[in-house]
Amino acid sequence: MIPFASFIIVFSALIGVGAACAAVGQACFRRRSDDVSTRLAVLWSVASIGLSIVVPALNGFQASKTAAIASAALLAATALASFFLSRYWREAAMKREAERLQLAKSGYADSQLVDPEVPQEPDIEALCAKAARTYDLTRREEDVLRLLVEGRTAPQIAEELVVSPNTVKTHVRNLYRKLGINRRADLACRLGS
Repeated sequence: MIPFASFIIVFSALIGVGAACAAVGQACFRRRSDDVSTRLAVLWSVASIGLSIVVPALNGFQASKTAAIASAALLAATALASFFLSRYWREAAMKREAERLQLAKSGYADSQLVDPEVPQEPDIEALCAKAARTYDLTRREEDVLRLLVEGRTAPQIAEELVVSPNTVKTHVRNLYRKLGINRRADLACRLGS
């Protein structure tokens, strides 16, 4: 019979290695990998090394309560960190993209600072209208798309369009399905192509 402390150590190491493999797979084999996936892969890889090598080595590869608690705590801390950091990193990426699109919309491209030889980006209205024709979006879905690209949240969209938040969620789901994307960060890539 395996002692409980050994079971906890082995279980934590297996979960950590499995999560690291999943994060690396997501970062490497997704059609559109992003910075967040790569950061999460690094985070889980470092944690799995800690769970597999460092924690058992601290106790001379002997199963003790201290090693079991340390491995469980490291696994829990990594899971919490990956959850909160991924949300933070994705929100930061969305803000950067919204700022970039806002600059394009505000006429920054027409200022004296921009080289006239470089092709300019079309404004948000034109991008959304083109996407509506290309992906057969309804007028309301086009409105929701425009507001999403401008960086508005679902409650803000609901307030501006005078609809319920659930209606906005339905429109967003339909938009994602029609555009063939899974998350808001992919909107700019899809509209740019």
